[in-house]
Amino acid sequence: MTAPAAEPGTTQVHEVYALRYASMHGRRASEVFLHYPPPGTEDRPVGMDCYFWVIRSGSHVVLVDCGWNRERGLPRVGGRFSHVRTEEKDPVGLLAQIGVTPGSVSQVIVSHMHFDHVGNLDLFPNATLSIARAELGWWTGKYGSHPAIAHSIAPQDLRFIQDCQRAGRVHLVDGVQEILPGLTVTPVGGHTPGQMIVEARTCAGTVVLASDAVHYREELDHDQVFYVYSDMLAMLGTYDLLRAKAAQPGTWVVTGHDPAEMDRFERVSPDCVDLTKPVT
Repeated sequence: MTAPAAEPGTTQVHEVYALRYASMHGRRASEVFLHYPPPGTEDRPVGMDCYFWVIRSGSHVVLVDCGWNRERGLPRVGGRFSHVRTEEKDPVGLLAQIGVTPGSVSQVIVSHMHFDHVGNLDLFPNATLSIARAELGWWTGKYGSHPAIAHSIAPQDLRFIQDCQRAGRVHLVDGVQEILPGLTVTPVGGHTPGQMIVEARTCAGTVVLASDAVHYREELDHDQVFYVYSDMLAMLGTYDLLRAKAAQPGTWVVTGHDPAEMDRFERVSPDCVDLTKPVT
């Protein structure tokens, strides 16, 4: 299917919010960065916050991702993260804090299909799902169920997306595409084959939602490489692309899991920040 059409007269300036639905404690830098620590440094604790994002303009309410399913929670992959503690929040309750109901969401942009980004798609019955063709093709293809990578996706989520596709609710993205006026998605790959970034025009400038194209600011600022990737060269190229965007005046690149994002923007509530109001 094609992308949903914008209503005549719809403004091209968007509100953008980050909602923190979980915080993870107990991990170390050596668990999230490849070949860490570098010589001369020591390992250290590192937190991980989990977000989804709301983009609102006129009557359009668009989500970027939707968090993990609270009933299934965080997978315990071979005991690797059995020591990790999580604090979780109800995604519907978070949306209510900014006046959004599940039924009012017209579209969910799926940055990629890992379990912590697509676990609540069933909460939004009126939403079209925008997914990179390369992403859906990867998970439904020859190697999508291989144990080396399948731990990152819940089979229930994949089945739900396939059901939505059969029902005509999935919009497949090929290349850079303007979803709505002032709202653009770009498949960049790297972390997963169809990882997408989202750019929204706002009253303060351009907000770039990197999602897991960049998990932590250290990946951009200090060239630390995240440990999960499908294509290393594509991921490094995406880092360069996002550094270039961040260097543009009036542009803010927002990472996918860095707890520091909650301090870079004005808070609406303890777990929500307004990404049009940077404080640094």
